[in-house]
Amino acid sequence: VRLHCSSLRSDPWSYPTRDPGRRSRLGCLFAGGLTRAYPGGVTEHQPYTVVAELPGFQLRRYPPAVLAQVSGGAVSSSFRTLFSYIAGGNARSEKISMTAPVLEQSGMFAFVMPEGSTLDDLPTPNDPAVVMTATADELVAAERFSCRSTDSGFRRHADALEARVRTAGFDIVGPVRFARFDPPWTPWFIRHNEVLIPVSPAE
Repeated sequence: VRLHCSSLRSDPWSYPTRDPGRRSRLGCLFAGGLTRAYPGGVTEHQPYTVVAELPGFQLRRYPPAVLAQVSGGAVSSSFRTLFSYIAGGNARSEKISMTAPVLEQSGMFAFVMPEGSTLDDLPTPNDPAVVMTATADELVAAERFSCRSTDSGFRRHADALEARVRTAGFDIVGPVRFARFDPPWTPWFIRHNEVLIPVSPAE
């Protein structure tokens, strides 16, 4: 039986990999870190409200959030840097709960801080590569799918979603971002991945 990328309705947790070598190294880091710091696994997802179910995508409203982000690095090194921050690599040596999804956008890799976090409340990262950013309330078109985590696979879904968004009468008002909810050892055909595109009603 040949399996293809498809939309799913299950709710696991995902994380990107790009090649077998990175998958092995990153998987060990990811598994070990979660076992030590978060034995119960990830329990919090970034909140949103479903505004509408439209052909081929879901329209969501995301409230303001805080991101810890790293730009320009490889996936494995970016994850390591961000995980170090939430595992205590900050001015208060404070552990911060990890949430889902993990985001990637235009060379930027980010962890979403727990709901209710503010820039004033969160500790300063020890590593200057980690930048803390507050996001505004936004309207987002979202498509959920399962697939191997490759740039070409995500780009195909992004292109298709952009076309559906325009057909439905929305303008694209921000760059596409990719959201992953599963650890790297999750079989590709049950992974929870999403493409997210900020939108506004066309004038």
